[in-house]
Amino acid sequence: MGTHYVIALFIDYSVGIFFGLILNKYFTFKIKEKIDFSIIGKSIISNVFIFLMNIIILYVFIDMFKIDPYIAQLIALIAIAISSYFFYKYYIFKDLTDG
Repeated sequence: MGTHYVIALFIDYSVGIFFGLILNKYFTFKIKEKIDFSIIGKSIISNVFIFLMNIIILYVFIDMFKIDPYIAQLIALIAIAISSYFFYKYYIFKDLTDG
């Protein structure tokens, strides 16, 4: 596609924060309460951290180890998915889940 991976990630996370919050609320954690501004704020903070983590992982694999960007993102996806789950369970929805 020719787009630098940081720009592509920024676009992905800009859209993904909203969809991730909704999907995790209803499907992953089955939360019935309304989403308030504190949850939105926690989601944004968490996703900024995960975004930065993703950039660092991609930088290491793409720019330092010269791994194909698609393979690098596939590798990063594992760390990002696990981190995201724990952020949602123990930080964003902490007071609304059993965990």
